[in-house]
Amino acid sequence: SSSKAFTLHQSLSTNKVDLNNQVYSELFPVWSIAITPNGLQLAAACADNRIHLWCLTYYKILVSLTGHGDTIWHVQYSPDNRFLASASADGTIRLWEVDTGLPLSILRGHANWVWCLSFSPDGMTFVSGGADTRLFVWQLYSTDETGQTV
Repeated sequence: SSSKAFTLHQSLSTNKVDLNNQVYSELFPVWSIAITPNGLQLAAACADNRIHLWCLTYYKILVSLTGHGDTIWHVQYSPDNRFLASASADGTIRLWEVDTGLPLSILRGHANWVWCLSFSPDGMTFVSGGADTRLFVWQLYSTDETGQTV
């Protein structure tokens, strides 16, 4: 049997170090991560209730997304790399525009914590699941009478 050896390529952190770069002065564990399908960007949902977007070419933070009022349990990119969705204990799902980091929408429906979400392969819909035992199917795009995506 053959086994593949894996090596650590890069170590990233949003934790703040002291002035001597010796000890972390604040610690923010990572709850969820996702990589864009094109492999260029990483989203890390951390305990500071922010989503940090990293460039995977230069390993630098591009932007830190704020808006959730509680723990962000799950993040996922859309298949076309255009959107990032985040599920939170604040009972909301937020959609973000990947290129700008701007919030597009705040979706409410779950009675409390939203634990997870997943995009369909075509990116037209996504599903969220929550502590309220419910699954919601959200339509990201719609089509007009000619079949064109709007």
